[in-house]
Amino acid sequence: NSITAQELKDKLTAGLDGILIDVRQPEEYEVANINGAQLIPLGDLQDKCAQLPMDTTIYVHCKAGGRSAKACNILSQCGLPNVVNVEGGMEAWLELGD
Repeated sequence: NSITAQELKDKLTAGLDGILIDVRQPEEYEVANINGAQLIPLGDLQDKCAQLPMDTTIYVHCKAGGRSAKACNILSQCGLPNVVNVEGGMEAWLELGD
């Protein structure tokens, strides 16, 4: 399951129907991030699975889409039913501008 950066932006404007997770590294997050995103680096994700809500949609983004695709697989394997990859990640988000 995936959405574009524009679709994510529209959802955030309307009030996101879930949570947004950024699976990049802390130093990447400091340079640029999406307001409201929760930072959980990909390497920490397996350990944090149990803390995530089962009953909401989890949107996942990274820099360009590769790590978030892996993250979606990890979350799905943890039993989370509603996981969505943000295609193009932060690069696509920044291209949207304000």
